[in-house]
Amino acid sequence: TDYLDKGGRVLLLLNPTGPSFSDLLQPWGIKTQNDLVLDRAQQGLVVVEAGRGAHEAVKPAVRVLFQPLRSVTAITPAPTGITVTELLKSGPGSEVIPNFDPKSGDLRAALGTAKPGPISLAALAEKSLGTGDNARKAKLIVVGDHTFMADQLAQFPDFYNPDLAVGLINYLGEEDALVEIAPKDENTEQAFLTPDQGRLLPLIHLVDFPL
Repeated sequence: TDYLDKGGRVLLLLNPTGPSFSDLLQPWGIKTQNDLVLDRAQQGLVVVEAGRGAHEAVKPAVRVLFQPLRSVTAITPAPTGITVTELLKSGPGSEVIPNFDPKSGDLRAALGTAKPGPISLAALAEKSLGTGDNARKAKLIVVGDHTFMADQLAQFPDFYNPDLAVGLINYLGEEDALVEIAPKDENTEQAFLTPDQGRLLPLIHLVDFPL
C-alpha cells in the first residue's frame, strides 16, 4: 500500500488456493472473493477473448487460456480519486461457484451451487498523485490466476498467453509502444532430398504432370 501510494505499479496474480488480498484491494476499488470460475464444456478451463473494444493493457489477449480461477470485479462506486476498469471477462458458458475452498471443498457437490457467467477475471485500478506534467499515476492490475504465465499454458500456439503477460507488464511500465501482439515464429521446416530424389523431382513436374 505504501508503494502504491507513492505512485508504484503492481501486477498481482492471485492463486485460487491462496489468499484473496481483499483487505489490500478493497480501498483500490477491486473486489475478490473465495470463489471459483470454470467452464464445464472446456473440462474446467476458461477461454477468454479480449475483443475489439478491449483496454490497451489486454489488447494482445486475442485468445487466452486460464485454469479455474478467482473472479476479480470492480467495486461500484469506486473510491474517490480511483478509476477502476474490468479488463477481461469469462465466456457465456462459464460458471461461478461462490464460497468455494479448493483445498477442502468437494467440487462435484459445489457445482450444484454454481451461478452462470460471464464475470470479470481481471481489473485495473489507477490513481493520479499530484497535478501537472510531473504527476505520477499509481497502477494496480489484479488477475484471478497466475498459471496463465506458466510454461504449461504458455506453450500452446493457438493461445496468446505470453502476449497477455507481456502486455500487462509493458502497460504498467508505460511502454505503450510494446503493448501489442508479438509476431509469431515463422515455420522454418525444411525438406532434405537424396540425390536420386532430386533427379526424380523435375521429371515428375516437367514430364509426368503435363502428360
